[in-house]
Amino acid sequence: MRDLSHDLDYTTWMLGGWRHLTAQGGHVSDLEITSDDCFMVVMDTPHCPLVSLQLNYLDRVSRREILVNTAQHTIRVDLMAGSFAIDTEVEVISTQRDVTYDAMHTEMLSGDATTCATAREGLDVMDLLAAIEIASATRTWVTH
Repeated sequence: MRDLSHDLDYTTWMLGGWRHLTAQGGHVSDLEITSDDCFMVVMDTPHCPLVSLQLNYLDRVSRREILVNTAQHTIRVDLMAGSFAIDTEVEVISTQRDVTYDAMHTEMLSGDATTCATAREGLDVMDLLAAIEIASATRTWVTH
């Protein structure tokens, strides 16, 4: 589940945190890895009543996407292809793979870490991971 920590971070950042969640998953396959290979998290947030997050190493086709459905639009971000779509209009954003990591390190080393995640935000993600583990182990909803 910790492989999904960045996705948890930006999801809760965009949607104002989380209120309730449930989860199920773990290492469920014959894959020779030590991490979780399949996980599903369902939660509600202050800005969205139903959010689903999925980690799935079982798919034979790699993908990493964000899909948002609103009353007016469907927004799809393909993080692997570098594309952003609103309904049928697609924009491709060309960037090098390590650009964000380089920018983060440069900002931290300069002493001006205004856009980097704070220690509190990192701890919030760790608390969220703990809640997900509790929900998965007990098969219950967890309240924040």
